[in-house]
Amino acid sequence: MPLERQNDDHTGCAATMIDREIELKLQCTPEAMERLRGAPYLRENGMAVGRKRMRSVYFDTDDLRLGANGFALRLRFTGDKCIQTLKAGNDQTATSVFHDTREFESLLPCRVDEPDLELLPPPVREKLRKLIDDEKLLPRIESDIDRETVDLRSDSGDLVELAFDAGSVKANGSKADICEVELELKEGSPEELYRIALGFADIVPMRIARMSKAERGFALLQGTPPAAVKADQTDLDKSLSAQEAYELILRDCLLHLLANEGPAFDARLPEGLHQLRVSLRRMRSAFTVFRKEIGGETAEMLSAEAKWLGNAVGRARDFDVFAHDILEPVTPAEGEEEAFAVLKRKVEEERARAWSAAGKAIHSQRYSRFVLQLALFLSERGWRAKSSAGDPVTDFAVRALDKRQASVERLGSRMNELDEEERHELRKRLKKLRYTLSFFQSLFGRKKAKPYLKDLSRLQDAFGALNDLATARAILGELAKDDAALQPAVAHVAEFHLARAEREWESVRSLWTDFTARPAFWRG
Repeated sequence: MPLERQNDDHTGCAATMIDREIELKLQCTPEAMERLRGAPYLRENGMAVGRKRMRSVYFDTDDLRLGANGFALRLRFTGDKCIQTLKAGNDQTATSVFHDTREFESLLPCRVDEPDLELLPPPVREKLRKLIDDEKLLPRIESDIDRETVDLRSDSGDLVELAFDAGSVKANGSKADICEVELELKEGSPEELYRIALGFADIVPMRIARMSKAERGFALLQGTPPAAVKADQTDLDKSLSAQEAYELILRDCLLHLLANEGPAFDARLPEGLHQLRVSLRRMRSAFTVFRKEIGGETAEMLSAEAKWLGNAVGRARDFDVFAHDILEPVTPAEGEEEAFAVLKRKVEEERARAWSAAGKAIHSQRYSRFVLQLALFLSERGWRAKSSAGDPVTDFAVRALDKRQASVERLGSRMNELDEEERHELRKRLKKLRYTLSFFQSLFGRKKAKPYLKDLSRLQDAFGALNDLATARAILGELAKDDAALQPAVAHVAEFHLARAEREWESVRSLWTDFTARPAFWRG
């Protein structure tokens, strides 16, 4: 990308350079990195640039004001050079998941031990000084990275710098290992980053790295444990077209998925796994809602891949719920303590196997390709759109919500006659209605939607409890099938929850009456 030179009269130092940096960071194992180094694609298209060791020290105030406001200020020492860099912002746009930042770099003539704000352009310098408010900048994080770089020139003329980074970041006495492949756009289209990454994903599994090295260091510094991330309501403006809303909604679904990879499979948080699964269901709902107006073969393929992944992690989620909500509240009957303990052990064994299978799916090449293909799909706008895709999003939203509600009401009108399979189907339709509302609610106002959403949420919770109980019966039958000694404990657990199932069904019937009495708020 072109650099802008800023005049600077700071004696003995090079002028500050401003650059817009567009990067795609990919996490992988050391073994995967070695395989990539020897890939035929690199031998045929790459030109080795060099190898260097980089030690970087990141500075911030004692209360981390820079990091909290999206800034990273570092001194990087390479050989006999010292470069001061301020990174400002990370604009995750509607069409990308790469890191898009502005950089302000200054080459210092010799080794120094603190940054020099005088080297920054005046507007940036004043903003930082106001933010710091005379607090001292201290070294807070240190990274030590071995980097090997290769320049790649695509057939279409795009120039991408490929960096293999291996090392660590340290803060507050803790250390995190770094093993990343970084693709930085030098000339051309950002889409080329995804295309190259997809080629790599054919060779080894990789995960998009959402956190920069500085962000990982600040997480260590603050001792912040990974946490599950719930989906935000998509914020849509009424001036948007349906096609523009489609792009924003799918972007939110993708970012929700990526935000829960670490909590689910690095920290192994059940809620992280749950939210990851929710992101996939929301994604599939979005593809379905827009299908008639906006879609195509790629959209159908991505929807199918989201379904595959949801199924791959679903059993682990089912056993999480079973262990916590089904087994935990039950006290074994007298004389059945040993059988109950065996049942618990068997549940934990099956739960561990299910989590292992889910982890293999997330760390697979198939998953890598799915995420990168979705990111490229959004960046290229690789869908087919009918003329109605240009309609105002509010008009489209009213039609979509009417359709979802009608589907719920058709099945719910036979509430007293529904068998277990139909109840499950009604639960799924309610969930799809809720996801659709989360996509479009901002168009109609939170206050206006609140009573309707409250009734819908209560109804969903009751149906969800019924579904958990139905899943529990299936799991209990599976566990006891080949072990007669477990059958008394299984029967005791089933009996314990039978009364709860009856209460939940009565609750559903009552809540359904309240829900159907609510007018459709999107209708005015």
